[in-house]
Amino acid sequence: MTHEPLKPYHCTRLPRNK
Repeated sequence: MTHEPLKPYHCTRLPRNK
């Protein structure tokens, strides 16, 4: 799974990614 575009759950799924 490559880094896909900002998804609606991206922030919730990877909060520390920010």
